Amino acid sequence: AGIFELASAYGYADGPPDGARWPYRRLTEGWKCIDHPRHAQYNTMALPEAPFAVAPTTAWDGVRRDIVFERFVFVNHNTASTVRGAGSCVLLHPWMNASTPTQGCTGMASSSLVALLEWMDPQRHPLLVQLPSEVLAERAPQWGLPH
Repeated sequence: AGIFELASAYGYADGPPDGARWPYRRLTEGWKCIDHPRHAQYNTMALPEAPFAVAPTTAWDGVRRDIVFERFVFVNHNTASTVRGAGSCVLLHPWMNASTPTQGCTGMASSSLVALLEWMDPQRHPLLVQLPSEVLAERAPQWGLPH
């Protein structure tokens, strides 16, 4: 739970959705988010040197990387004063389906992520607000959040 700034979008898709203004970088083989706590580039998107350079064809538990990482947004969680082992590589990304869990990311339908990327405007500094539903119901009116 918390309020998080959003960093760049990345993905294996050729580019961002048409009309998107959010910064986007197309990934090539080898790019990954470094979640190994002893790696110097922990909790960053990097094209690291071996032995971390080979990107597997599947992500967690056999989830296909080309779906999960078609396009995604890096969430600035544990980035300002990075604490190794306190969470890394938190993303907004397409889900496999509504019943397949993530490893701490926010999954959504690919069409929802496309709509989000089309909506996000760097000049307006959008934030990710994640709260338990009962807290959202309580605070949404005072924070001006939809619910």
